[in-house]
Amino acid sequence: MPDDATLRGRETGDRERVEDSELLRRYVDEKSEEAFAELVRRHLNLVYSVALRQVAGETHLAEDVAQDVFTALARKAAALAGRPALSGWLYRSAHFAASDVVRVERRRRAREQKISAMNPLTTDSSLPADWNQLRPILDSVIAELDERDREAVALRFFDGDSFADVGVKLRLTENAARMRVERALDKLHAALARRGVTSTAAAVGLALANQAAVATFMSMTKLKVGVAAVALAIGAASIVVQRQAIARLQDETGALREQNRELTRLRAENDRLAQARSDDSAELASLRAEISAAKSQPPAIAPAPAAGSNVTGKPALATGLKPAAGFARGDSSTAKAALESLYTAVNEGDFAAIKDLIELAPADCAKAEAMFAQLPDAKRAEFGTAEQMVAMLGAGSMQVAGMQVLWDRPGARREFMDPALTDDPGYKTLHVQRQYPDGRVREEDMVFQETPAGWRWILH
Repeated sequence: MPDDATLRGRETGDRERVEDSELLRRYVDEKSEEAFAELVRRHLNLVYSVALRQVAGETHLAEDVAQDVFTALARKAAALAGRPALSGWLYRSAHFAASDVVRVERRRRAREQKISAMNPLTTDSSLPADWNQLRPILDSVIAELDERDREAVALRFFDGDSFADVGVKLRLTENAARMRVERALDKLHAALARRGVTSTAAAVGLALANQAAVATFMSMTKLKVGVAAVALAIGAASIVVQRQAIARLQDETGALREQNRELTRLRAENDRLAQARSDDSAELASLRAEISAAKSQPPAIAPAPAAGSNVTGKPALATGLKPAAGFARGDSSTAKAALESLYTAVNEGDFAAIKDLIELAPADCAKAEAMFAQLPDAKRAEFGTAEQMVAMLGAGSMQVAGMQVLWDRPGARREFMDPALTDDPGYKTLHVQRQYPDGRVREEDMVFQETPAGWRWILH
C-alpha cells in the first residue's frame, strides 16, 4: 500500500505510480486528505481548462466550476473508486457544471460580453488560424465522443500524459493508446468540419495541446484560492498551507480589485436592464393570465358525465396516478423529484424553472441555436434565448393532470445516447405513465442526468 511519501513523489517523478482509483480508495477508506489533495493537483488543469472555455475566459466563474466539480468528486468518491482513471468523468462533470453557471449568468447579465474583454484568453501564435471558430464549439464536439475516446483525449491533451501513460491508465499497449488518440482526433476533425470549421486532425491536436498549456499557467497563478475552497469543503488538513499560498498571492490580486469594482458596477447596470426587460414583458404576462383564466372557466353547457368519468364530467385519474396538486416543487435531489418539479413548472408556466430542470443533449444544442437564429426578429425578442424558446415550446405540450413512475433503472436506455452510459449511475431512465387534462394517457421513457446542481431531464 502506498504511503503519503509515495503520494508526494510527484516532486521526484513518481506520481503516476498511484492510480486515481487507489487515491479515491484511500480517501474513502482511510479519510486520507493527502490522497484527495493529490487528485486535485493531478486534475485541476483539466477541469479548469474545460470550465474556462465555456465561461468565455471569466476566471472567477471557472474557479467556481472547479470547486463544484471537486466537491462533487468528494461526495461521489465511493461510487467512482472502481474507475482506473477519472479524466473522462471530470471532463463531463466540468462541462455540465459550466453549462449551469453560464445559464444562471445569462439570465441576469445581458451585457456580460463587455466584461469578458477584461480577462481575455491568452493566445498563442502556434494555434491554427481558425481557433476563434473552434474554441466556442470544442467542448460540444468532445462531448459527442464515446466514453473511451473522450477519456483518451482528456488524458493525452488535458492531463499531458505520454502515450505510454495513457496506455497504462486505459489498460492498453502504448501503440493501441496512440491509435485511440489519433482516431479520436479524426472524429473531432470530422465533427468540426460538419460545423464549418476547417482544419486538419493534427492542427486540432496542436490546438488542444496549446490550450492545455495555457490553462496550466493560468491555473497555477489564479486557481490557488479555488483549491483552498475545495480543501475547506472536504475538511482537508492542508488549510494552513493554502492560507500561506493566499497570503503570497495578495500582491497579485491588488490589480484585480479595481476590475472587481468595475464588475460590480456592470452587474448593477445589468440588473437594471433586466428589470426594464421584465417591465417590457407585461403583455406576455397578461396573456398568460388570460389563458389561465380561460382554463379555469367552466363550459357554457356542462356535458353529461361519460363512462369512466367523475360526477363533474372531468376525466378521472387512472388508477395509481399521483394528482398534479401533490407534485414536488423546486426539488431536484432525485430523478423522480426533478420530474415532478418539471411538471409543476410546466403546469404553472414557470419558464425559468423549466430551463433549470432540462438539459439539451449535446447534439441538439446546435440545432436549437440554428432554429432560434432563423426566427423573425419579433419572435426572437419574445423568446429571448434558444433555451427560453425550448422551455416555452415544451410548456405548451406537456401539461399533465397526474402521473406515476412505473419503474426506474440506473443508466440511460441503450438507444438514447452513448452505449457506455447504460450502466452509468449518473443517469436514470424513468418509465413514466402520465395523463393529460383531456383524459388521454401516455407512457414513455425519460432519461435524467445527475449534475452538481441536481438531476436534469435530458431533452432529446
